[in-house]
Amino acid sequence: MGSWERIGMDEKLNWLMLAGKFAMDGDPRGMRACAREIFELDQASADGPAVMAEAALYSASLEEAESLAHDAYSMEPKNLRARLVLGGIAAHRFELGEELSLLRGVVEDAHKQLKHMEELQNDQRLRMHFARNPMPAEQERAVRKQAELQAKILRYLLYRALGWLADAEYLAGRPDRAAGNLLEASSLAETRERQAELYSKHLFLRNYRELAPQASLELAEKYQQLIEGIHPYRQEKTKQAPDKKLRIGYISPDFRQHAVANFVVPFFRDFDLDHFSVYCYSTGQADQVTERLRRFHIAWRDVRGRSAGAVALDSANSKMRSSMPLEWKNDRTFSMDMTSNSSRIFLASTAMTAAIANQTTAAFVTISSIVLGLI
Repeated sequence: MGSWERIGMDEKLNWLMLAGKFAMDGDPRGMRACAREIFELDQASADGPAVMAEAALYSASLEEAESLAHDAYSMEPKNLRARLVLGGIAAHRFELGEELSLLRGVVEDAHKQLKHMEELQNDQRLRMHFARNPMPAEQERAVRKQAELQAKILRYLLYRALGWLADAEYLAGRPDRAAGNLLEASSLAETRERQAELYSKHLFLRNYRELAPQASLELAEKYQQLIEGIHPYRQEKTKQAPDKKLRIGYISPDFRQHAVANFVVPFFRDFDLDHFSVYCYSTGQADQVTERLRRFHIAWRDVRGRSAGAVALDSANSKMRSSMPLEWKNDRTFSMDMTSNSSRIFLASTAMTAAIANQTTAAFVTISSIVLGLI
Protein backbone atom coordinates (compact mmCIF):
# COMPACT_ATOMS: atom_id res chain seq x y z
CA MET A 1 0.00 0.00 0.00
CA GLY A 2 1.41 3.36 -1.06
CA SER A 3 1.77 6.29 1.33
CA TRP A 4 -1.17 8.20 -0.20
CA GLU A 5 -3.38 5.12 -0.04
CA ARG A 6 -2.38 4.62 3.59
CA ILE A 7 -3.20 8.23 4.43
CA GLY A 8 -6.62 7.83 2.81
CA MET A 9 -7.24 4.61 4.70
CA ASP A 10 -6.18 6.25 7.98
CA GLU A 11 -8.63 9.10 7.38
CA LYS A 12 -11.47 6.70 6.69
CA LEU A 13 -10.67 4.65 9.77
CA ASN A 14 -10.59 7.81 11.87
CA TRP A 15 -14.03 8.81 10.58
CA LEU A 16 -15.34 5.31 11.30
CA MET A 17 -13.94 5.54 14.84
CA LEU A 18 -15.60 8.92 15.32
CA ALA A 19 -18.89 7.54 13.98
CA GLY A 20 -18.70 4.82 16.64
CA LYS A 21 -18.12 7.44 19.33
CA PHE A 22 -21.13 9.44 18.14
CA ALA A 23 -23.19 6.25 18.17
CA MET A 24 -22.23 5.55 21.78
CA ASP A 25 -23.09 9.16 22.67
CA GLY A 26 -26.52 8.86 21.01
CA ASP A 27 -25.70 11.43 18.31
CA PRO A 28 -26.99 10.24 14.90
CA ARG A 29 -26.41 13.69 13.38
CA GLY A 30 -22.72 13.36 14.16
CA MET A 31 -22.76 9.90 12.57
CA ARG A 32 -24.30 11.31 9.40
CA ALA A 33 -21.54 13.92 9.18
CA CYS A 34 -18.95 11.13 9.46
CA ALA A 35 -20.74 9.13 6.75
CA ARG A 36 -20.58 12.10 4.37
CA GLU A 37 -16.84 12.42 4.96
CA ILE A 38 -16.39 8.71 4.22
CA PHE A 39 -18.40 9.16 0.98
CA GLU A 40 -16.03 11.94 -0.04
CA LEU A 41 -12.96 9.82 0.67
CA ASP A 42 -14.14 6.59 -0.96
CA GLN A 43 -17.39 6.50 -2.93
CA ALA A 44 -16.83 2.85 -3.79
CA SER A 45 -16.74 1.83 -0.12
CA ALA A 46 -19.75 0.27 1.59
CA ASP A 47 -18.78 1.96 4.85
CA GLY A 48 -20.34 5.34 3.96
CA PRO A 49 -23.89 4.07 3.33
CA ALA A 50 -23.54 1.58 6.20
CA VAL A 51 -22.74 4.34 8.72
CA MET A 52 -25.56 6.47 7.30
CA ALA A 53 -27.90 3.46 7.65
CA GLU A 54 -26.89 2.99 11.28
CA ALA A 55 -27.58 6.68 11.97
CA ALA A 56 -31.00 6.37 10.31
CA LEU A 57 -31.78 3.32 12.44
CA TYR A 58 -31.02 5.25 15.64
CA SER A 59 -33.25 8.06 14.36
CA ALA A 60 -36.09 5.51 13.89
CA SER A 61 -36.08 6.18 10.11
CA LEU A 62 -36.48 2.50 9.30
CA GLU A 63 -37.20 2.81 5.58
CA GLU A 64 -34.14 4.99 5.04
CA ALA A 65 -32.03 2.67 7.18
CA GLU A 66 -33.19 -0.38 5.26
CA SER A 67 -32.55 1.21 1.84
CA LEU A 68 -29.04 2.36 2.80
CA ALA A 69 -28.17 -0.94 4.48
CA HIS A 70 -29.20 -2.84 1.36
CA ASP A 71 -27.08 -0.46 -0.75
CA ALA A 72 -24.08 -1.18 1.47
CA TYR A 73 -24.83 -4.91 1.47
CA SER A 74 -25.02 -5.01 -2.34
CA MET A 75 -21.63 -3.30 -2.53
CA GLU A 76 -20.06 -5.57 0.10
CA PRO A 77 -22.16 -8.60 1.18
CA LYS A 78 -19.86 -9.29 4.13
CA ASN A 79 -20.02 -5.75 5.50
CA LEU A 80 -20.64 -6.20 9.23
CA ARG A 81 -22.22 -2.80 9.84
CA ALA A 82 -24.76 -3.21 7.05
CA ARG A 83 -25.76 -6.63 8.41
CA LEU A 84 -25.90 -5.23 11.94
CA VAL A 85 -28.33 -2.53 10.80
CA LEU A 86 -30.49 -5.09 9.01
CA GLY A 87 -30.57 -7.08 12.25
CA GLY A 88 -31.65 -3.95 14.12
CA ILE A 89 -34.42 -3.33 11.60
CA ALA A 90 -35.63 -6.91 12.04
CA ALA A 91 -35.72 -6.30 15.79
CA HIS A 92 -37.87 -3.19 15.32
CA ARG A 93 -40.27 -5.23 13.21
CA PHE A 94 -40.37 -8.14 15.67
CA GLU A 95 -38.97 -10.52 13.04
CA LEU A 96 -37.18 -12.63 15.63
CA GLY A 97 -35.95 -15.40 13.33
CA GLU A 98 -34.41 -12.94 10.87
CA GLU A 99 -32.90 -10.91 13.71
CA LEU A 100 -31.27 -13.98 15.28
CA SER A 101 -29.85 -15.16 11.97
CA LEU A 102 -28.36 -11.78 11.06
CA LEU A 103 -26.91 -10.95 14.48
CA ARG A 104 -25.47 -14.42 15.05
CA GLY A 105 -23.77 -14.09 11.69
CA VAL A 106 -22.33 -10.68 12.58
CA VAL A 107 -20.99 -11.98 15.91
CA GLU A 108 -19.47 -15.09 14.32
CA ASP A 109 -17.79 -13.16 11.49
CA ALA A 110 -16.55 -10.41 13.83
CA HIS A 111 -14.87 -13.07 15.97
CA LYS A 112 -13.26 -14.59 12.87
CA GLN A 113 -12.03 -11.23 11.60
CA LEU A 114 -10.56 -10.26 14.96
CA LYS A 115 -8.77 -13.60 15.21
CA HIS A 116 -7.48 -13.23 11.65
CA MET A 117 -6.22 -9.72 12.37
CA GLU A 118 -4.42 -10.95 15.46
CA GLU A 119 -2.73 -13.71 13.45
CA LEU A 120 -1.69 -11.24 10.74
CA GLN A 121 -0.21 -8.86 13.31
CA ASN A 122 1.76 -11.69 14.92
CA ASP A 123 3.08 -12.77 11.51
CA GLN A 124 3.99 -9.19 10.67
CA ARG A 125 5.90 -8.78 13.91
CA LEU A 126 7.85 -11.95 13.17
CA ARG A 127 8.68 -10.86 9.61
CA MET A 128 9.86 -7.44 10.79
CA HIS A 129 11.95 -9.06 13.52
CA PHE A 130 13.80 -11.36 11.11
CA ALA A 131 13.81 -9.08 8.05
CA ARG A 132 17.19 -8.18 6.54
CA ASN A 133 15.88 -4.74 5.64
CA PRO A 134 13.59 -3.68 8.52
CA MET A 135 10.67 -1.37 7.86
CA PRO A 136 11.38 2.26 8.83
CA ALA A 137 10.18 3.00 12.35
CA GLU A 138 7.70 5.66 11.22
CA GLN A 139 6.15 3.32 8.66
CA GLU A 140 6.01 0.53 11.24
CA ARG A 141 4.13 2.80 13.66
CA ALA A 142 1.69 3.79 10.91
CA VAL A 143 0.97 0.16 10.06
CA ARG A 144 0.48 -0.72 13.73
CA LYS A 145 -1.83 2.26 14.28
CA GLN A 146 -3.96 1.29 11.29
CA ALA A 147 -4.31 -2.27 12.58
CA GLU A 148 -5.30 -1.00 16.02
CA LEU A 149 -8.00 1.25 14.54
CA GLN A 150 -9.40 -1.61 12.47
CA ALA A 151 -9.52 -3.81 15.57
CA LYS A 152 -11.31 -1.11 17.59
CA ILE A 153 -13.94 -0.67 14.90
CA LEU A 154 -14.49 -4.43 14.79
CA ARG A 155 -14.82 -4.56 18.58
CA TYR A 156 -17.41 -1.75 18.47
CA LEU A 157 -19.51 -3.66 15.92
CA LEU A 158 -19.15 -6.88 17.93
CA TYR A 159 -20.16 -5.03 21.09
CA ARG A 160 -23.30 -3.66 19.43
CA ALA A 161 -24.22 -7.01 17.92
CA LEU A 162 -23.78 -8.85 21.23
CA GLY A 163 -26.07 -6.45 23.07
CA TRP A 164 -28.83 -6.73 20.48
CA LEU A 165 -28.36 -10.49 20.18
CA ALA A 166 -28.74 -10.88 23.95
CA ASP A 167 -32.22 -9.34 23.73
CA ALA A 168 -33.13 -11.60 20.82
CA GLU A 169 -31.85 -14.77 22.52
CA TYR A 170 -33.80 -13.87 25.65
CA LEU A 171 -36.99 -13.38 23.64
CA ALA A 172 -36.32 -16.72 21.95
CA GLY A 173 -36.25 -18.43 25.36
CA ARG A 174 -32.47 -18.91 25.53
CA PRO A 175 -31.40 -17.03 28.67
CA ASP A 176 -28.10 -18.95 28.87
CA ARG A 177 -27.02 -17.66 25.47
CA ALA A 178 -28.27 -14.18 26.32
CA ALA A 179 -26.26 -14.21 29.55
CA GLY A 180 -23.13 -15.24 27.64
CA ASN A 181 -23.63 -12.45 25.10
CA LEU A 182 -23.97 -9.89 27.90
CA LEU A 183 -20.87 -11.16 29.67
CA GLU A 184 -18.79 -10.79 26.50
CA ALA A 185 -20.33 -7.38 25.75
CA SER A 186 -19.39 -6.29 29.27
CA SER A 187 -15.76 -7.20 28.59
CA LEU A 188 -15.82 -5.03 25.44
CA ALA A 189 -17.46 -1.96 27.04
CA GLU A 190 -15.16 1.06 27.23
CA THR A 191 -16.40 2.50 30.53
CA ARG A 192 -16.73 0.88 33.93
CA GLU A 193 -20.29 2.15 34.18
CA ARG A 194 -21.30 0.33 31.02
CA GLN A 195 -19.34 -2.77 32.08
CA ALA A 196 -21.23 -2.80 35.38
CA GLU A 197 -24.60 -2.34 33.70
CA LEU A 198 -24.08 -5.22 31.27
CA TYR A 199 -22.61 -7.47 33.93
CA SER A 200 -25.61 -6.71 36.16
CA LYS A 201 -27.92 -7.89 33.36
CA HIS A 202 -25.75 -10.97 32.96
CA LEU A 203 -26.24 -11.76 36.66
CA PHE A 204 -29.97 -11.25 36.34
CA LEU A 205 -30.23 -13.76 33.50
CA ARG A 206 -28.17 -16.28 35.43
CA ASN A 207 -31.08 -16.40 37.89
CA TYR A 208 -33.02 -18.31 35.24
CA ARG A 209 -30.79 -21.34 35.86
CA GLU A 210 -29.93 -23.15 39.06
CA LEU A 211 -26.64 -21.93 40.45
CA ALA A 212 -24.73 -23.16 43.49
CA PRO A 213 -24.47 -20.57 46.29
CA GLN A 214 -20.66 -20.43 46.05
CA ALA A 215 -20.77 -19.90 42.29
CA SER A 216 -23.42 -17.20 42.77
CA LEU A 217 -21.22 -15.47 45.34
CA GLU A 218 -18.18 -15.54 43.03
CA LEU A 219 -20.16 -14.01 40.16
CA ALA A 220 -21.47 -11.25 42.42
CA GLU A 221 -17.99 -10.51 43.75
CA LYS A 222 -16.82 -9.85 40.20
CA TYR A 223 -19.60 -7.29 39.93
CA GLN A 224 -18.43 -5.67 43.15
CA GLN A 225 -15.00 -5.19 41.61
CA LEU A 226 -16.56 -3.07 38.86
CA ILE A 227 -17.93 -0.56 41.35
CA GLU A 228 -15.00 -0.38 43.78
CA GLY A 229 -13.54 3.05 44.23
CA ILE A 230 -16.75 4.85 43.35
CA HIS A 231 -17.25 7.96 45.46
CA PRO A 232 -20.80 9.18 46.12
CA TYR A 233 -21.88 12.79 46.20
CA ARG A 234 -21.81 13.78 49.84
CA GLN A 235 -23.78 16.47 51.58
CA GLU A 236 -22.08 16.72 54.93
CA LYS A 237 -23.74 20.02 55.79
CA THR A 238 -27.24 18.57 55.69
CA LYS A 239 -28.87 19.24 59.02
CA GLN A 240 -29.66 16.05 60.92
CA ALA A 241 -32.85 16.01 62.96
CA PRO A 242 -34.65 13.08 64.60
CA ASP A 243 -37.99 14.13 63.14
CA LYS A 244 -36.65 14.73 59.65
CA LYS A 245 -38.38 12.76 56.88
CA LEU A 246 -36.48 9.92 55.24
CA ARG A 247 -36.15 10.64 51.52
CA ILE A 248 -36.37 7.61 49.25
CA GLY A 249 -35.52 7.75 45.53
CA TYR A 250 -36.28 5.28 42.76
CA ILE A 251 -34.52 5.21 39.37
CA SER A 252 -35.86 3.10 36.51
CA PRO A 253 -36.62 3.12 32.77
CA ASP A 254 -39.62 0.91 33.52
CA PHE A 255 -42.21 3.21 35.08
CA ARG A 256 -44.48 2.24 32.18
CA GLN A 257 -46.27 -0.84 30.81
CA HIS A 258 -43.81 -3.23 32.42
CA ALA A 259 -43.65 -5.79 35.24
CA VAL A 260 -41.57 -3.36 37.32
CA ALA A 261 -44.45 -0.86 37.28
CA ASN A 262 -46.71 -3.44 38.92
CA PHE A 263 -44.07 -4.20 41.51
CA VAL A 264 -43.54 -0.60 42.63
CA VAL A 265 -47.19 0.40 43.08
CA PRO A 266 -47.28 -0.55 46.81
CA PHE A 267 -44.08 1.46 47.37
CA PHE A 268 -45.69 4.55 45.85
CA ARG A 269 -49.17 4.06 47.33
CA ASP A 270 -48.68 2.78 50.87
CA PHE A 271 -45.72 4.65 52.37
CA ASP A 272 -46.18 6.79 55.48
CA LEU A 273 -46.45 10.40 54.29
CA ASP A 274 -45.59 11.71 57.75
CA HIS A 275 -42.19 10.03 57.84
CA PHE A 276 -41.12 9.55 54.22
CA SER A 277 -40.75 11.55 51.01
CA VAL A 278 -40.55 9.65 47.72
CA TYR A 279 -38.76 10.80 44.57
CA CYS A 280 -38.93 9.02 41.21
CA TYR A 281 -36.32 9.43 38.46
CA SER A 282 -37.70 8.07 35.19
CA THR A 283 -35.09 7.30 32.53
CA GLY A 284 -37.44 5.62 30.04
CA GLN A 285 -40.45 6.15 27.83
CA ALA A 286 -43.78 7.34 29.26
CA ASP A 287 -47.23 5.89 28.63
CA GLN A 288 -50.63 5.63 30.33
CA VAL A 289 -49.13 3.56 33.16
CA THR A 290 -46.60 6.33 33.78
CA GLU A 291 -49.43 8.83 34.10
CA ARG A 292 -51.18 6.66 36.69
CA LEU A 293 -47.99 6.31 38.74
CA ARG A 294 -47.46 10.06 38.73
CA ARG A 295 -50.79 10.58 40.50
CA PHE A 296 -49.42 9.17 43.75
CA HIS A 297 -47.96 11.50 46.40
CA ILE A 298 -44.44 11.44 44.96
CA ALA A 299 -42.01 13.91 43.42
CA TRP A 300 -41.49 12.97 39.78
CA ARG A 301 -38.36 13.65 37.75
CA ASP A 302 -38.30 12.87 34.01
CA VAL A 303 -34.55 12.48 33.36
CA ARG A 304 -34.66 10.62 30.08
CA GLY A 305 -31.74 11.61 27.88
CA ARG A 306 -29.88 13.47 30.62
CA SER A 307 -26.32 12.61 31.58
CA ALA A 308 -25.52 10.56 34.66
CA GLY A 309 -23.78 13.51 36.29
CA ALA A 310 -26.76 15.80 35.74
CA VAL A 311 -29.11 13.26 37.29
CA ALA A 312 -26.75 12.76 40.22
CA LEU A 313 -26.61 16.49 40.89
CA ASP A 314 -30.39 16.68 40.63
CA SER A 315 -30.73 13.99 43.29
CA ALA A 316 -28.11 15.76 45.41
CA ASN A 317 -30.06 19.01 45.15
CA SER A 318 -33.07 17.18 46.57
CA LYS A 319 -30.99 17.12 49.77
CA MET A 320 -30.98 13.36 50.16
CA ARG A 321 -28.08 11.94 52.12
CA SER A 322 -27.03 8.67 53.76
CA SER A 323 -24.32 6.81 55.60
CA MET A 324 -25.87 3.35 55.55
CA PRO A 325 -23.16 0.71 55.08
CA LEU A 326 -24.02 -2.34 53.01
CA GLU A 327 -22.53 -5.78 53.58
CA TRP A 328 -22.15 -7.68 50.31
CA LYS A 329 -23.56 -11.22 50.29
CA ASN A 330 -24.31 -12.36 46.73
CA ASP A 331 -26.52 -11.46 43.81
CA ARG A 332 -29.73 -12.35 45.66
CA THR A 333 -29.19 -11.64 49.37
CA PHE A 334 -27.85 -8.72 51.37
CA SER A 335 -27.75 -7.32 54.87
CA MET A 336 -27.50 -3.79 56.20
CA ASP A 337 -26.26 -2.21 59.39
CA MET A 338 -29.27 -0.17 60.50
CA THR A 339 -27.48 1.27 63.51
CA SER A 340 -25.86 4.07 61.52
CA ASN A 341 -27.55 7.37 60.85
CA SER A 342 -29.31 6.55 57.57
CA SER A 343 -31.15 9.03 55.44
CA ARG A 344 -31.56 7.65 51.94
CA ILE A 345 -32.15 4.42 50.03
CA PHE A 346 -32.15 4.11 46.25
CA LEU A 347 -34.03 1.28 44.54
CA ALA A 348 -33.76 0.68 40.81
CA SER A 349 -34.28 -1.94 38.14
CA THR A 350 -31.29 -3.72 36.64
CA ALA A 351 -32.12 -2.06 33.33
CA MET A 352 -31.24 1.34 34.75
CA THR A 353 -28.22 3.16 33.40
CA ALA A 354 -25.44 1.99 35.67
CA ALA A 355 -23.60 5.24 35.06
CA ILE A 356 -26.29 7.04 37.04
CA ALA A 357 -25.87 4.68 39.95
CA ASN A 358 -22.12 4.91 39.79
CA GLN A 359 -22.23 8.68 39.93
CA THR A 360 -24.53 8.74 42.91
CA THR A 361 -24.16 5.58 44.97
CA ALA A 362 -21.73 4.24 47.49
CA ALA A 363 -22.74 0.68 46.63
CA PHE A 364 -25.49 -1.26 44.95
CA VAL A 365 -26.20 -4.96 44.46
CA THR A 366 -28.39 -7.09 42.27
CA ILE A 367 -31.39 -8.56 44.05
CA SER A 368 -33.33 -10.59 41.49
CA SER A 369 -34.58 -7.88 39.10
CA ILE A 370 -33.80 -5.04 41.49
CA VAL A 371 -30.66 -3.04 42.17
CA LEU A 372 -30.42 -1.47 45.60
CA GLY A 373 -28.09 1.48 46.00
CA LEU A 374 -27.17 3.47 49.03
CA ILE A 375 -27.06 7.18 48.37
